[in-house]
Amino acid sequence: MRAFFLGWGFSSGLKLMTGFSEPFGLYVCLLSFFHYSEFLITSYISPETLSLDSFLLNHSKEYGIAALASVIEFQLEIYAVPCE
Repeated sequence: MRAFFLGWGFSSGLKLMTGFSEPFGLYVCLLSFFHYSEFLITSYISPETLSLDSFLLNHSKEYGIAALASVIEFQLEIYAVPCE
């Protein structure tokens, strides 16, 4: 289920890149790829330790706050300093 939502997030990022927000779409794609690749690399290097936590989605409370803050910062920057 987690891999499905990471794939959905990646495809949503691609859709955003072709739509109204190319930088934010790229950010979503890279973030989704990072979390999926953590699981993939763990499955290859150390399959005996593989678990759902290998996706690093529930890394820590601080990580969640930092990710949310980065999205808010991006939206504020787009609002305060429009590119066009």
